[in-house]
Amino acid sequence: MGRTQTLYATIPQSASVSVNMAMIGTHLVGLWAPVVTSCQVYLQGSYDTTSANYVPMDRTDGSTRWAWNVGAGSKMVGLVDEGLHAFYFRLETSITQANTVVFALSVRV
Repeated sequence: MGRTQTLYATIPQSASVSVNMAMIGTHLVGLWAPVVTSCQVYLQGSYDTTSANYVPMDRTDGSTRWAWNVGAGSKMVGLVDEGLHAFYFRLETSITQANTVVFALSVRV
C-alpha cells in the first residue's frame, strides 16, 4: 500500500498558478484547499519543470479536463480513483487569488 506524505503547493497573492511539485515515484491521493477566492482548481502535469511543458490534465476516462469547484472556503477531495500520474504537477485556479494560498497534496509513496 505504501506510506503517505504531504506536499505543499503555494499560489502567490495575485497569481493563479502554483509552484512546481516534483511527484516522481508518487501517486496523488488527496487534495486539500485552504480558504481561497472562489474558483475552480485545475491540475497541470509535465515530464519536466519547464513551464511551457505543463499541460492541462484530463480525467482518466478522457471525458473532461480535471476540475474542482472550490468556492469560498476550505475543502478536501479524494483522488484515489482518478489514477492521475505525472512526474511534475502544479495547480491552476480559474481566477487570481486575493491572498497567498497553500494547498496540501497527499501522495502515496
